[in-house]
Amino acid sequence: MQRQIRSSRSTLVAPEDGPAEAVLRERIDVANRLEALDGAEHAYELASSRLEVIANEWALNAAALKALPSDGLSGDDREKLASLRERLVEQLAAYRFSSVELDDLAISPETYQPSFEGINLGFDVSASDWIRIIWAYLLGLLEVSRTHETNHPKILVFDEPGQQSTDPVSLDQLLSRAEHSREFGEQVIVATSEPPELLEPMVADLDLHYLRVEGKLLKRL
Repeated sequence: MQRQIRSSRSTLVAPEDGPAEAVLRERIDVANRLEALDGAEHAYELASSRLEVIANEWALNAAALKALPSDGLSGDDREKLASLRERLVEQLAAYRFSSVELDDLAISPETYQPSFEGINLGFDVSASDWIRIIWAYLLGLLEVSRTHETNHPKILVFDEPGQQSTDPVSLDQLLSRAEHSREFGEQVIVATSEPPELLEPMVADLDLHYLRVEGKLLKRL
């Protein structure tokens, strides 16, 4: 109010040929308001553009979520699990697995592990059959990576696969199957303390690198 009074007083005493102070101040106020409105308009346009991008992203994400299967498995996931089960059962038959019926074995869609009647295997099988399951499962994962996109490193290590007094025939079948990894640029390493007279006939006709170590592998120098 005081500013307006001073402006009005200055206008009354201002020269007639010069602009009145009240008029100049009004013009300045109008210019300031225009500048503020221009800034607000620019901010509005930026916010509108950003909201449009967010709305488009939200629509794409909503459509992608809607397209997901209810159990979280894609068609490719199901194919991988089916292939893993097929390779698991095939190997267990060759390894003389006998704890449960092979036709009743499955790969759990929740844990991706071998299961029987909805329960993960390992509780109702013998110790030697549990070793056979480990062989078949690990080698099966490697074999699935040959036909499907996976994160397998293409290398597999078996440390003493013949433990728990597993049938030598089972070990022979494991080595014969693992031999094919060479064809796919993979590597399977098997370390075992089986006696040479048992092991060497198994590997005699296989295309692999056999390294025999006399005595203990780790020795004091």
